[in-house]
Amino acid sequence: MPGSIGLSDGVVKEGVAVILSCSEFESCHAAFIAFSCLRGVEFTMRRWLAILLGLGIFSLYPIFSAGKSQIPWSFNAGRPRLLLSDLEKHLQLSTYFDHRRSRILVESKGHIAFFLPGSSYAVIGGTFEQISTPLVLAKEGADFWMDASLVQSHLLPFIPEKHRLDLSKEIQGLLVKDKHAVCALERPVRRVFLDPGHGGLDFGARRGGALEKEIVLEFSQFAKAEIEKLGFEVMLSREEDILIPLDLRPHLAAEWEADIFISVHANAFKGSKIRGPETYILSSEATNAEARKLAVLENKFVEVKLNKRTRKERILENILWDVGQTAYLQDSAHLASAVHTELHKAGSILIQKQEKRKWVNRGVLQAPFLVLKQAAMPAVLLEIGYLSNVKDRKWLKLKKFQQNLAKALAKGVRKYAEHCKRK
Repeated sequence: MPGSIGLSDGVVKEGVAVILSCSEFESCHAAFIAFSCLRGVEFTMRRWLAILLGLGIFSLYPIFSAGKSQIPWSFNAGRPRLLLSDLEKHLQLSTYFDHRRSRILVESKGHIAFFLPGSSYAVIGGTFEQISTPLVLAKEGADFWMDASLVQSHLLPFIPEKHRLDLSKEIQGLLVKDKHAVCALERPVRRVFLDPGHGGLDFGARRGGALEKEIVLEFSQFAKAEIEKLGFEVMLSREEDILIPLDLRPHLAAEWEADIFISVHANAFKGSKIRGPETYILSSEATNAEARKLAVLENKFVEVKLNKRTRKERILENILWDVGQTAYLQDSAHLASAVHTELHKAGSILIQKQEKRKWVNRGVLQAPFLVLKQAAMPAVLLEIGYLSNVKDRKWLKLKKFQQNLAKALAKGVRKYAEHCKRK
């Protein structure tokens, strides 16, 4: 059995050329499938039938029982990983190894991914994606290791929705302990782009006299000062109450050659009980219903402009993102885990002293935010609390609380930068 099968640059370029040559969605999809088949990714009907028949077996293994994970994570070579056999058994996914072509298929309820052992490229959901931690042959030679960051960044949509949040929180804790994180960036992390959400006519969330656009700007200014104290360069997308187009913000970061992108927001919900911080990374599918609603609200100010684009322009944009920017999804997962852990810890210390209870940990989630989709670098979106919750709103309006969260964000950025090593 081959232990390392790579995908050459020529193959990647050929695939990209095939996709870019099409003008309609249907022909684009057909072109990609045809290209995939030429490369031997096709499966016979008999194999597909075997996979589908096997899906019912995996529901017998629970993911979480009595609030405790049943997933046998292992720190292999200092990194949090799990074996593909355990991915199949405990995460209710179907895996199949094509020995003849040395390709691995992962499937769950219509979601399909192909991995090549040892390769930095994969086919996930019908598109080429670059991954920073390839699958590695296990010592016993009959299984493969998959990094926790790869599960977080690419496979959460494959997991049943009722388990995604718990799994995301567990992986967040594992990634914080990962001392061997490798970045797709081929340079040290030096420049941080902070994006205070909303501004101008876009007020964001409004509750009890508090405006999201004002709170996140004040917090971002505190965070800029704290991050700069640690030796990083920091740029804000806005320094006053003005509206910067949503699709322009990541472009400003790219022009400035930022190493990481952090968009800052404060959440709100119809109910008043939900509270606590959330950190988001990009995914085409949201972690849960709340994440889906939030993405719709945050994206609404550019919907009209985006809808005016031609179909070909939308297809081209999606293809370019699929090929060029998915390399940073695992980096984003590491960044999200680092900053979220510090934010929640700092907020909980203050809140617990007064309220005698910890701040709710909402975890690292995924959603299709446009501002993250267009960021050509590791990117996260922070929701530093809920303005719709009376207690959270009170804390977020306090200068001391904002400053403590700002110091925590700076600490998380430094932790990510220290773990981020050159390839």
